[in-house]
Amino acid sequence: RSVNILHDTSQCSNLVTPITLNATDTNVTSYLWNNSFTAPTQTITTAGNYWVNYIFNNFCVSRDSFSYIINNIPSINLGGDTTFCLGDLPLNAFNASSTYLWNTGETTPSIIATKAENYWVKVTNQYGCINYDTLVVSPETSLLNFVMPNIVTPNNDGINDFIDFSKYQFSSLYLDIYNRWGSKVFGSTDPTCIWKPTEDDGIYYYIVQYIINCGVETQNKNLKGFVTIMR
Repeated sequence: RSVNILHDTSQCSNLVTPITLNATDTNVTSYLWNNSFTAPTQTITTAGNYWVNYIFNNFCVSRDSFSYIINNIPSINLGGDTTFCLGDLPLNAFNASSTYLWNTGETTPSIIATKAENYWVKVTNQYGCINYDTLVVSPETSLLNFVMPNIVTPNNDGINDFIDFSKYQFSSLYLDIYNRWGSKVFGSTDPTCIWKPTEDDGIYYYIVQYIINCGVETQNKNLKGFVTIMR
């Protein structure tokens, strides 16, 4: 006679609960488990391979085996919370043989965070184990109330050699810079433009129109003023 009443099972490492193995059979007179346990049932919490010998009243012996597997959950680290108004921040949740769901609706292993909001990802591996991670991108409201730098020193010393407008996180930008005779020396509508002057030292006049969208706040301004080139 043979019996087979135990079934292999697995659990995810974040949801481990004790498992009761029940080998009870009315025709069995005694039991012997691989860990020397002799009752018909026992509770286990450690992954591994288990077996039990059934001893019948005619002294025949049958064995049943059971595998208990604990599968790891996906490992995710989107990084620390950060701030920006507009950005280009790669978020990577890659795990082999897994599926993905981001708060943005994307289902790829990685996405690009481009604006201030709360980002989260749900990763499910091939064993059905699930893990989440969240990254908060807060609005960098200190970028509002843009002030045009008033001096540029393009002498290649690494200090104030140019104005990098990308760091101000403009949503849109219109920029013109003129010399003292009214001739335009630089202009751009690229919010990420860089002005590294090649003109002579002196005073230059600018007109700036910009929009900054930062979270729920929007700023739209027109500025006029002057900037000094000094080597």
